[in-house]
Amino acid sequence: MLADDERVIALRARLSADLRTAMKSRDMDSAGAVRTLLSRLDQASAVPLTREHAATSAGPSEVQRRFLTWNEATALLSDEIAEKRRAIATFADLNMAAEVSRLTHQLHAMESYIAE
Repeated sequence: MLADDERVIALRARLSADLRTAMKSRDMDSAGAVRTLLSRLDQASAVPLTREHAATSAGPSEVQRRFLTWNEATALLSDEIAEKRRAIATFADLNMAAEVSRLTHQLHAMESYIAE
């Protein structure tokens, strides 16, 4: 069994590889789903900007990101999946079949990362 940090690193690597694959195959629905998950993880690992960062930064600089645990990462993905399910239900209520189909495709792509 992989350690927590190794699992999160492996998840990010898988997401990045799958994004490249989806882009190459022009599967924009899957690419959008993967991009959303990567963004969610990136936003959660960002550290707040402090006065100290601003004072020492004359130009663009990189600040060490916060490490996400496996439980935090999977909780973020689960939240995004729940949000997608709510959107599907809303569009279904509005009888927007094409949007339901597109979002369902994205949902299935997202769920594959939680099924581990």
